Amino acid sequence: MAGIHDPMTPLDELLADDLRAPAVTEDLEAMLARLVEDTAQPPTGLDRLRELPGWARVGAGLVLGAVVAGSIVAATGFRGDLEAIDGLRLGLSVAALLGGATIATTLSLRGLHQPELGWKGGLAALLLLALPAVSALVPGTWQGVDIEAPITGCMALGGIASAIMAGLVVLLSRWRAPALSSLALAGSSGGLIAFATQQLHCPAVGGQHLLVGHAGVGVLTAGALVLAGLGLRALGR
Repeated sequence: MAGIHDPMTPLDELLADDLRAPAVTEDLEAMLARLVEDTAQPPTGLDRLRELPGWARVGAGLVLGAVVAGSIVAATGFRGDLEAIDGLRLGLSVAALLGGATIATTLSLRGLHQPELGWKGGLAALLLLALPAVSALVPGTWQGVDIEAPITGCMALGGIASAIMAGLVVLLSRWRAPALSSLALAGSSGGLIAFATQQLHCPAVGGQHLLVGHAGVGVLTAGALVLAGLGLRALGR
């Protein structure tokens, strides 16, 4: 009828056609299906941990990581020169590593309401990974026997501790797909926990041994997590 405005403009018709497009419809249906699936399943213990406040999740991750590290050292044995070195100095050095792991874990487990750290998070991960590396290069930082012992055993022990700690941090994240910077920070946390574990187990303080066999574990862990994150993104997951 003349004088009556048609509420359906060409733009509205175009948007309506787009919403009815098969690809958009399939995406909406898949999203709704995941939502129904997530809400229909009863919460698991991990879900309840993820629901905790950020400080509690950080604390849970660090406590579990410390328990794992302590169990590994207890199972494989403490370094044999404990009576010949300054225990307080060793304890303070290990505490500094745990402090770095706390920072890395806190930054990695940022809440959903907080923006991603992006390159700043990656830089923070690199700086935290540099802590054990720099300490390995400075003579006299660590007490022990100045020998270049085989690195295979230390890398295996550290790799276990690092993988478990980093895995705990990733599992405690509320993000379905954590940002690459968060994955790098999780690897940094694992590497610092691993370095502390190795220092409590291994008395060798040769520069190459510490740099490759001890500090190198964190770099490998962070790199593996970032590559895994890139792979999952490439697969669309």
